[in-house]
Amino acid sequence: MLSIGYSACHWCHVMAHESFEDDDTAQMMNRLFVNIKVDREERPDLDKIYQTAHHLLTQRTGGWPLTMFLMPDDHVPFFGGTYFPSEARHGMPSFRELMLHIHDYYQKQMDDLIKQNESVMATLQRYEEKAVSGSQLTAAPLDIARQQLVKSYDRHYGGFGAAPKFPHPTNIQRILRHWAVKDADGEQDDEAYDIFSQTLHAMASGGIYDQLAGGFCRYSVDERWEIPHFEKMLYDNGPLLSLYAQAYKATDSAVFKRIVKETGEWVIREMQSTDGGYYSTLDADSEGEEGKFFAWSREEVKKVLTDDIEFRVIEKYFGLDAAANFEGKWHFNIKQNASEIARSVGIEETEVVNILFSTKKSAKEKLFVAREQRVKPGRDEKILTSWNGLMIKGMAEAGRLLGEEKFIDSARRALDFVKSSMWIDGRLLATSKDGTAHLNAYLDDYVFLIDGIVELLQARWNKSDLDFAIQLLDVVLAKFEDKEKGGFFFTASDHE
Repeated sequence: MLSIGYSACHWCHVMAHESFEDDDTAQMMNRLFVNIKVDREERPDLDKIYQTAHHLLTQRTGGWPLTMFLMPDDHVPFFGGTYFPSEARHGMPSFRELMLHIHDYYQKQMDDLIKQNESVMATLQRYEEKAVSGSQLTAAPLDIARQQLVKSYDRHYGGFGAAPKFPHPTNIQRILRHWAVKDADGEQDDEAYDIFSQTLHAMASGGIYDQLAGGFCRYSVDERWEIPHFEKMLYDNGPLLSLYAQAYKATDSAVFKRIVKETGEWVIREMQSTDGGYYSTLDADSEGEEGKFFAWSREEVKKVLTDDIEFRVIEKYFGLDAAANFEGKWHFNIKQNASEIARSVGIEETEVVNILFSTKKSAKEKLFVAREQRVKPGRDEKILTSWNGLMIKGMAEAGRLLGEEKFIDSARRALDFVKSSMWIDGRLLATSKDGTAHLNAYLDDYVFLIDGIVELLQARWNKSDLDFAIQLLDVVLAKFEDKEKGGFFFTASDHE
């Protein structure tokens, strides 16, 4: 039995607590199967193989935890799913019932399993044999991308598609660039402006953004960006830093500038190790409950904000005078701007701004300090090369466009850590934890790190960084390039 998950995955935790940590279930697992646990962040190559196989077997999208049952000799899967509950519900068998069924089928239907596995292997082989088109490069794919994004655009709440709603920073960046580049008549794409501006403002005001500490959660469970899955991933926040910094530079929006500064400061404060590398994730759960760290009652807010005017401002700002939005409490979303609050409370707009944002004395700062006393979500302190590349780029670009030298310094420290700890004998390693780096690096480790170096070079020139980028590129060409069909493999030619 193969279980693939990652440390900040809520349902991975649920299945672990319900089943893997239950004595009776664990005894059954050990009696019937060889049990293998894989961290998908460390082994994306294995995750890709088994997610693809899951889709072939079930005709459904996968996810985490991914639960697959494999043949013992060649590890080809013959049955799979994602989360299975400890007790039968919603038409799903209990995990223990499932294991018994799988074991019985394996014992009695071996001929059928062998035929099915041959079919799975043949299909996976056809995936590998697809050739890359050699058609001429034109601007057509960019125009088609714009048309498709416009079709999926949510004109009420911003973003693309319906719930669950993900940030998709590269999609928004594509639209931003359509607006930023003028056409032959010197005109700009007003529709593109509306799309990226509304989306970025909606996310910045929503609960997907941590209104007290900065940084974005992975996605919103609703279409309004109000309630997220609360894990914070490094790989989301790096590209979002770049995106908001570019949007600030293009529009001079004070909101976008604030988001960049708050998120960059959160990265330095909570996600950077003393050695310089960036940690991977903050968990969704604390004290066994998802979102508990982030939720507030009115009484808790009043206890922190003893001044009546201060509380009334926060009450309007975060909508505490409306219905609770998260399990009887409030997860903070911005509901009114400063001018609206000033009219409602009966004070000057400048006083509202001071209450909300004045350094160290602001109401938001008091709430942040109080929240810091709570039991915090867990932090996955793996340092992944690819995700560090994304954040090096985000911090370097944010530092350059906002003139924040401390962000550039942070990116510099992260790159120095990767060079000193994860570049061994002319090859990158993929992950480091507690001072030990291991696992062959993948294509994204190399190219995201190269991209981050190029951005850091624009912020602060360093000839040795350029030399390092060239060394990395030489490895990519030597070990990852498909010289027959074009393109690049995800794993190196000497990967296991």
